[in-house]
Amino acid sequence: MRLLPIIPGVCLTFAMCVPMLASAANGGCPSGKSGPQPLPPATQAKGEVDVHVEAEMDLGLEAIASPGWRYRARTVTIPAGVVIPLHSHDKRPETVMMKHGGLTIYELDCTVGYTMQEGQVYQSGHGKQHWAVNETDHPAVMYVVDLVSKDSFPTSTTGNGETETGSGH
Repeated sequence: MRLLPIIPGVCLTFAMCVPMLASAANGGCPSGKSGPQPLPPATQAKGEVDVHVEAEMDLGLEAIASPGWRYRARTVTIPAGVVIPLHSHDKRPETVMMKHGGLTIYELDCTVGYTMQEGQVYQSGHGKQHWAVNETDHPAVMYVVDLVSKDSFPTSTTGNGETETGSGH
């Protein structure tokens, strides 16, 4: 169990911290910038994302009684230059907190890309589609908590350009 002193006296574990911070979410499309994204979406992954599962909980065994669903907490590291292609969160809502670095997010319903900075919280759920690019010279590290029924997110490309799947952002 990883202890994080983000909210002293209240936040005891990683999985407890990120959802509690969601109410203070300061990431997302900037005010007044809603509308169609003018850039074509990135549809191909570039580079590899390092994903470490910190904890998982089978929600079929919990009071919520949702067989096949897991509550998952991960640390995700996105090296400089990596592109996470367009994907939907219709079936995998998430809350993300940027620990180190920055990551530019491009949403289909936002006219500008915006950069998640250290300490910012971002949420994505039903109806949201985005892609992300680490446009900095340093790795971006974030904590991700999500509800997931299957792992199907593309996270890297093979030598021949084909997309592999795994536990991505």
